[in-house]
Amino acid sequence: MFRFFLLLLVTLLLIACGGGSGGDGSDELKEVKEVKEVKEEENIGNVQPPLFNLYASASGLQGAINLIADDHISKRSLDITADGQLSFGDVFESATSVVFTLSYDEHIQSCELSEPVATFSDQDYELFITCLPKYFSATVVARNITSPVLVSNDNGVTTHTIEANATVSFDSYVYGREYDFVVTDSGLYQQCEIDNVSGVFAAENIEVILSCFSSGELLISREGVLDSAVNIIINNTLVAVTGSGQLLATLPVGAEYTVTIEDNSPEQDCSLNKTSGTIIQGVNSLIMTCEKLDLTDTGSGNIYYLDSVNGEDSNTGLSEQSPWKTLDRLNNTDLSAGDTIRFKRNSVWAGMLELLSLVGSADEPITLEPYGDGARPMISGLECVSPICGDESAQWSLLQGNIYQIVIDWSPGIVLENGVPLTFVNFESSDPSTALEKMAPGRFVWNHNTNTLYVWTLAGDTPGLSDIKVGKHEYNVRMQGSQHVHMSGLALRGASRHCLLATHTTDLVLDDLSVDYCGGIWDENGPFYLGNGVEIAGASARVIVQNSTFNEIFDSAISPQAYLWTDFEMRDIQILNNTIKHCGLAGIELTNWTKRARQVSITIEGNQIIEMGHGWADPYNTNNSNGVGILALAPDESSEISGLTIRNNDISAGRLDGITLGMDTGWVLIEGNTITGNDGAGVFLWDDNPETTTGAFLTGNTIHNQKGSGIAYKLSGGPGVELEDNAITDNELGGVATDPDEHSLLYRPQ
Repeated sequence: MFRFFLLLLVTLLLIACGGGSGGDGSDELKEVKEVKEVKEEENIGNVQPPLFNLYASASGLQGAINLIADDHISKRSLDITADGQLSFGDVFESATSVVFTLSYDEHIQSCELSEPVATFSDQDYELFITCLPKYFSATVVARNITSPVLVSNDNGVTTHTIEANATVSFDSYVYGREYDFVVTDSGLYQQCEIDNVSGVFAAENIEVILSCFSSGELLISREGVLDSAVNIIINNTLVAVTGSGQLLATLPVGAEYTVTIEDNSPEQDCSLNKTSGTIIQGVNSLIMTCEKLDLTDTGSGNIYYLDSVNGEDSNTGLSEQSPWKTLDRLNNTDLSAGDTIRFKRNSVWAGMLELLSLVGSADEPITLEPYGDGARPMISGLECVSPICGDESAQWSLLQGNIYQIVIDWSPGIVLENGVPLTFVNFESSDPSTALEKMAPGRFVWNHNTNTLYVWTLAGDTPGLSDIKVGKHEYNVRMQGSQHVHMSGLALRGASRHCLLATHTTDLVLDDLSVDYCGGIWDENGPFYLGNGVEIAGASARVIVQNSTFNEIFDSAISPQAYLWTDFEMRDIQILNNTIKHCGLAGIELTNWTKRARQVSITIEGNQIIEMGHGWADPYNTNNSNGVGILALAPDESSEISGLTIRNNDISAGRLDGITLGMDTGWVLIEGNTITGNDGAGVFLWDDNPETTTGAFLTGNTIHNQKGSGIAYKLSGGPGVELEDNAITDNELGGVATDPDEHSLLYRPQ
């Protein structure tokens, strides 16, 4: 530019002076032309060259990739997360050479470029990226196979037959795909399992081990008459034998087994050819021989006497003048049909009466009853923990404020102070201080982590100055595998689990009993608190509970429950004319928790059920639906209740519903009941399963003055609800509601 201005200045001077040498000016014009050409050349050198775009088109992506374009001056990066075309923008000049590189997760995919290097030539450039998923395989390695085994994956979509000790591959699984292997057929006389059943394909192929072991089938055949089912226990598993050639169990070769007959019917006597053995591969046979009994000459039986005050175990026990003293003496006596056990009134026994595998008959049952004058004979589960009632070793110490503590070596049930029940407080193990914050006069809490009992007495002083008794023995009466037993006139009190448990028991009559202060134990296997007055369990049948009083029970007064065992039937249970007051969960609880169990023909009639959800278990009982008069449900979908009748009961003043029916209770007859003053609905039915069996016919009931609806139900299927001639009045949320979300305390914030 300087040169240009210099030449221009010289030219102007020459013109001003007349052209210098005085010529015609052509030289000057030539100089101007040269200057102009120089200027144009310089302007051409300042023009911006054109720029071109780079497009990246991706296909088959399994995950994000990163494309880097390096033109030897700078590196440009582009993140590509989905199939399609993306652009770097107009940034590349013509003749620019660019090197492309890719980065991505090689566990997921492999990707290729259409060209690793490109040179721009006066136009945009498109680069193609093609990706393919990376596939993984699962190798099944078989061990100890003696016959072909079927193994499937993907819910049976892919199935392979594995023979001998082969290796089989399940192929074509992409990264992140779930796998779920199942042995669908273990073959003949062997059992197989897979060590790595389920998971997700990640960085590499997987290997699973299919291990098999030879097995044997334990079969039973019978000889003689088999009038009814016989319960057999095989390695602690209950099996009901109903015929010949029945498969009892499949066990590994070399496994030891023990077999015992749990109970016979009264009309037959059965025995086994062997009661133990070792499994061999194939069929292992047992023979059960049954003989029909002649019941025409059974005799009248013996009469035994117990007196806790004046008896002696060295006595004969066969007269009022020579009674036994302890329950242990009776527990060790073989009782027979027609035997009678008489308990002296005013007597109290601490401990548990065991009635195991007793066999009475319809004509001559085994009878338990009182004799003499005075208060009912009582079996107590209570234990003294104070010098006032006789335990001089009880060491109470002050924890804080008015709360005292003592360490005991059992999980307690109820706590009584001078005969008055203290109120239970739930212990939150994650924060013990939370439970202690709920303490007040007349309350107790049990810390099951440290075996410490905390008590705030009614008077606020040390428990050592009061008569403190605590539920210790888990049962007052435990009955198992017994037949034709009649019990009447006894008092059962203070068992920490159930005051009376009857398991696999038939033809049982419980009449005129007084049952109170039962339950409250912390069950580590739950884990939860529990405890009923009378619990009927297992394959029990023809059981009557009648004319008895129940008071202050932790969970429920009377509870036919199916649990623990599978594949059995409980039937013909009658709960009649009982008075029930102050139970934490329900007055009568009919529940079915186990697999493939049936509760058939249950009658609940003439009972008076008052103030459920109140009492010593309130207000910190941890069960969900506290305070129901009658509760029935079968939560396990493979089990059911059928033939339930609820008739002529008087249910009042409970904290929840009068009657609650839940899952699979079958078609229930609810007839002639009087249901008044409950905090929930009078009758509440609920099941969200479209295949439910729950339904009810309500007729002749009087339902009034509930805080919820008179009748509330919400059933997703089943036979429905029919109403006929019911008097439904003065219920705060109306007469009949089909939306229980608003009409039952089960669905109200507590």
